[in-house]
Amino acid sequence: MSSPTSTTNPVPNQCQIWVILCLGDRVNSAHTHISIICDQERVNEPSSDKSLSLLSSDDKKDDMEDEIQMDDTQEETAEDLSDQQLQNDLIHLGDDEVMSNLSEESQRSFNIDMKSDSEISRLDKGAIDDYLNRSNEHLKTAVAGNNSDSDLKARCLTMHLQNMEIKMAVEAAPECERLIAGLEGIEFPLGTPVINWAAHNIKTFLPFTGDLGLSDRDSQWVFIMANAYDAGAVRDAPQFAVILEVPEELCRNSIHSNPLKHPATIRDVFVQDIRHHLANNRAVVIKKCSLEQGYGFSVEDIGMIHPSINHGVYWQDLMECALNFSRSDDEQKEVVKVTDLTEFILNVHDTSVCGNVLDLLNLRPDAPQWIHVLADDLNSLYITRRDHYGNPKCSKIVDTLDRTFQGPQVILYDMWRAQGWDIITHGSAVTYVHHDVSGFVTYVYLQLGSKLWGIICVKKDIKLTTHDDLFKAYDMILDESWTGIQAIAEIGMILLEEGDLLLQPPGAWHTVYTPLKGMTSGGHLVSYNSLHLTENICAYDHSMDEENVKRGSYATNESTVNSFI
Repeated sequence: MSSPTSTTNPVPNQCQIWVILCLGDRVNSAHTHISIICDQERVNEPSSDKSLSLLSSDDKKDDMEDEIQMDDTQEETAEDLSDQQLQNDLIHLGDDEVMSNLSEESQRSFNIDMKSDSEISRLDKGAIDDYLNRSNEHLKTAVAGNNSDSDLKARCLTMHLQNMEIKMAVEAAPECERLIAGLEGIEFPLGTPVINWAAHNIKTFLPFTGDLGLSDRDSQWVFIMANAYDAGAVRDAPQFAVILEVPEELCRNSIHSNPLKHPATIRDVFVQDIRHHLANNRAVVIKKCSLEQGYGFSVEDIGMIHPSINHGVYWQDLMECALNFSRSDDEQKEVVKVTDLTEFILNVHDTSVCGNVLDLLNLRPDAPQWIHVLADDLNSLYITRRDHYGNPKCSKIVDTLDRTFQGPQVILYDMWRAQGWDIITHGSAVTYVHHDVSGFVTYVYLQLGSKLWGIICVKKDIKLTTHDDLFKAYDMILDESWTGIQAIAEIGMILLEEGDLLLQPPGAWHTVYTPLKGMTSGGHLVSYNSLHLTENICAYDHSMDEENVKRGSYATNESTVNSFI
């Protein structure tokens, strides 16, 4: 292979760099071939003149064999690759710094060869131009750790192509394999076992933390989840969930709108239905209530939501969690780590890393319109302003002051930030049984990916007559040996996919498996109709267990236990 400084190129201001990207762990099983055109004369031209194209190897294989000079090893490798594995992704990129200044580590990942200018005329231009056009601005400030800007762009480009390969695999796969298609060797190590979720007729990979020989606890728990009920199909369950359809009149651009029905009236009926189910301790799932925004799992797209993408974030290292299961109490290590958000996103295709970023602050959350109607805690801020509207005694100074200073004058930051957050998760993440912020209704909206969400409730035949009986039942649900939860509780599973919305009543016990990378948006609210559940779970969190430990310290996020004090 000739070096990037080769003089064999007859046109010194234009060069083509042939790149072989090794995708994930598949160093010997599959490659994506990228041809990057670096045109020094057009570096400063508008981005619309830059083109980025993909060509399949089936169309170009013969031509490439005539024009590309490869050493003996590469020729043998190319001959062994199947037509499906050999994909020639040709990219026209008007910035030669992406490849020319790669670090030594990146150079080892790329086999670079100079090509003649004759290839430029053969490019199928315009296939994915928008990727580079969208990425340039966001990548200017997204420099993770010690990586150079060119390293970062190369890594982002690699992720983009891997995401495209996964998308194509999903489109070609059977419906039951849509959560595993294209992931092996990119998000999951080669050879990761597959498990069938019979209630949902889908397959997923088992958590790959168990494949490292660290602990199979995660896999054992996922096996229990996979054999649970379909929560939406069990109508006589004491809790679980209901599936609601968005009324046609509330859907934008509906062609079935009835002019005799006012959308506001329909919305009120729909919201009252949600309130009723939450009050009866049932989760509510609203399928495919897609918002207008559409994002991909990339530094560029997530940077649209979180512009300061190079800031540090706290994340749970689930590999370390797996190790801790096999360690003694004295050997336990910290599982919460800090890294740049950019680095965390790019590590999603590193099969040696599995992480979960919780409570990523989002003060401008996406939420369907009826969420605003359900949020009585926020609506009350406006309702209090009406207290004095009808007061006829406005001549008194005190009445004027009341009118001027109606409603709350200060809002705590924690109350504001509780309204919206994002969660970014790598595939294979397991979250064990817990309940969310003490006393609040939680809503969760799937922006990207999928979640297998388990709702846990006490069995109907268990007689509970006092708060103490109920709290002891909750203790058994949290028993880490899992014998208690199987004896006293039932698990109902919900499959959440992109566009689905979940609302959980206060104190809902749940567990989550993330079968592939994704991003979830959500928030917390208080509903008048479910305040009895708020009171119950707050009482539990502030009570002491048999070892005189406050239950809220391990049943939920300890920092939220005092939310209602």
